[in-house]
Amino acid sequence: MIVDGRALAEVLKAEVRVEVEKLSSLTLAVIVNVSDAVTDSYVKIKKRVAGELGVTVVDCASVEEALVADGIILQLPLPPGMDVEREKNKIPIEKDVDVLSDAAFAAFSNGNHPAIPPVPAAMKYILEKNNTTIYGGKVAIVGYGRLVGKPAAVLFKQLGAEVRVADKGDDVGAITRDADIVILGTGIAGVLKPDMVKDGVAILDAGASVDRRLPAGRQGKVVGDADPACADKASLFTPVPGGVGPVAIAEIFANLVALERHFRP
Repeated sequence: MIVDGRALAEVLKAEVRVEVEKLSSLTLAVIVNVSDAVTDSYVKIKKRVAGELGVTVVDCASVEEALVADGIILQLPLPPGMDVEREKNKIPIEKDVDVLSDAAFAAFSNGNHPAIPPVPAAMKYILEKNNTTIYGGKVAIVGYGRLVGKPAAVLFKQLGAEVRVADKGDDVGAITRDADIVILGTGIAGVLKPDMVKDGVAILDAGASVDRRLPAGRQGKVVGDADPACADKASLFTPVPGGVGPVAIAEIFANLVALERHFRP
């Protein structure tokens, strides 16, 4: 089954909207230091969703400026000369809706935090809404980046899954062929092939890259890590775009509500 992430995001946003309305007001600061087509598009989408949910957005140029808000997004990438590690660790744990800072990630890893990194949170939501069992299942994670693979490994272990990770240079097929759930976050187009998965697998693709191998006229299209033919063997398959991404954006606002309730009850 091909997952309609946009439709699922609407379901989640409706749930979040109810919680936002119970609070007096919520403000989200978005820190943007780079302007390009991709960044501008991501920021525009987040602002649109905020408007739909009744969350006020404040544009900021620094974490210090953003501290007036209830939640903070540090939009990546940062320009040359700005240290990502330093900047993300300036975000207070109670305002870190992306769970980017070391303190927030440590709290999440210890199971002692109300927020979940948005991409793996979206994957969990998609699986649960489609009645896919996580506990006791075999989960293969391809890629170990800060936004997908690393937090997904933590979350799915917490949920009782047997987790294996393939990073750069590893044999991907060796861990994906018997997996019940495959999570992708490499940004390498088509790294997962149909012969690398079993029938009935759930494939959650959070990779995104521009495929230059496509025929003329289609080059430049954003594609995922999974060969689209993998969908024929999958019980659940998230396309790129339109799969995990829309749900992950909604999860940012679920985190905003969760942090507000936890730290400022």
